[in-house]
Amino acid sequence: MGIDPARLEMLSALSRKVLWLSSWTIHHANHVRPNSDGLKVGGHQASSASLANIMSALYFSVLRSQDRVAVKPHASPVFHAIQYLFGRQSLEQLVNFRGYKGAQSYPSRTKDADDVDFSTGSVGLGVAMSAYTVIVQNQYPSHRLGEVTAGLQFFRSIGSTIGLAVFGTILNNEFAANMKANLPAALQKYNGSTTLDNPQVLLSPQASSSVHAMFAKFGAQGEQLFQAFMHAVRLSLATAISDLFFLAAIVGVIGLVVVLFLREEPLRRTHAIDPESGEEDSEAGPEADGPLTLEAEPVA
Repeated sequence: MGIDPARLEMLSALSRKVLWLSSWTIHHANHVRPNSDGLKVGGHQASSASLANIMSALYFSVLRSQDRVAVKPHASPVFHAIQYLFGRQSLEQLVNFRGYKGAQSYPSRTKDADDVDFSTGSVGLGVAMSAYTVIVQNQYPSHRLGEVTAGLQFFRSIGSTIGLAVFGTILNNEFAANMKANLPAALQKYNGSTTLDNPQVLLSPQASSSVHAMFAKFGAQGEQLFQAFMHAVRLSLATAISDLFFLAAIVGVIGLVVVLFLREEPLRRTHAIDPESGEEDSEAGPEADGPLTLEAEPVA
């Protein structure tokens, strides 16, 4: 089904307004607003611009009252711009973006005045990944850093692949079990059907229309059964995701406990090469004197 050209033009105009307003919000915070220390506050203009069209289409045309969206942190200026056009965000908040009592850099349900569905923000993955990389590299001589780093990336990829498969399987099994418990009695005999046990009906208009047409065959009760079915899908998927996150939290705590018991190894302070032996002479720990240096082996 095509979109009405007039509606498409309206959405395009709104998207341009959102893009301009989000860019202005970031520019004002960095270059216009008084700044005593002269430091820029950032704002991720490129990340915001990359989602201006998508979020405009979502919020101005697609989303329903029962839908919820987790906005990526770097697109918060776009979110605040959209909320401003809806009348749910004030100009004062935009002017104070990333400032005291201003619109938050990461959408927050407790600190933002507009209608935030989920608080999103940095979880420190960048710092953690870098720190663990340095810790592993510290256990090997400098001439092996290439293979050590490559091996670390390889095992991270393997771990994420296996983890995704395991957690995906758990999610599917949990969803199927919850659907069996939540389906109305009149639909229990259809439990296990690939058509009904598919959460894509919440995301795909085609899948939802197909299931709705199937329920129309039930006559007068069709619409009521369809609404009961959709409620069962939402409840089953929400419960399965909640259980999965709880399991992931347990795995995370176990990982933290294991890390606490790892042997502590002081970080190297230099990668100097002993000119006589040709071997690496790495001073370790805070007790090593002198600044961090990188010395090459002298050429004869």
